[in-house]
Amino acid sequence: MNDIEWEEFIQELNKKGRTINLKKECKNRGVGLNTLYRKVNQLNIRGDKKGKEIAKTFLKIHPYKPRDVVGIDFEQLMRQSIIEGTSQKGLEDQYGISKRTIQRKFAEIKQQNEELYDIYETYVKVSNKGEQLDMH
Repeated sequence: MNDIEWEEFIQELNKKGRTINLKKECKNRGVGLNTLYRKVNQLNIRGDKKGKEIAKTFLKIHPYKPRDVVGIDFEQLMRQSIIEGTSQKGLEDQYGISKRTIQRKFAEIKQQNEELYDIYETYVKVSNKGEQLDMH
């Protein structure tokens, strides 16, 4: 797509609001989600008032959320979950990281630190039974 088509596409997305699935909309156009956000950013820095307004509206409706969470030690989150009895939902609320991301990162820990994961797995099994886990 050329710049004008991109601008029109982004305006269409703005009109559709929050209810749309950006991935599906991008797939229908044969473009990637990362490319869409890159084009929105280009509109924003391009300099003309109309482009900046379109980009600003888009980012207000669909704020950019990086796919990978940087700067969070998920092994430490796992330890916190065990020690404090914090559920994945609790971690989600506390850190603003989706439960699904926490689950995915915890699964990666299984490959990297099997001992910690085994302890966590035991904790989850015991806590799901409603019993207290004695860590001493």
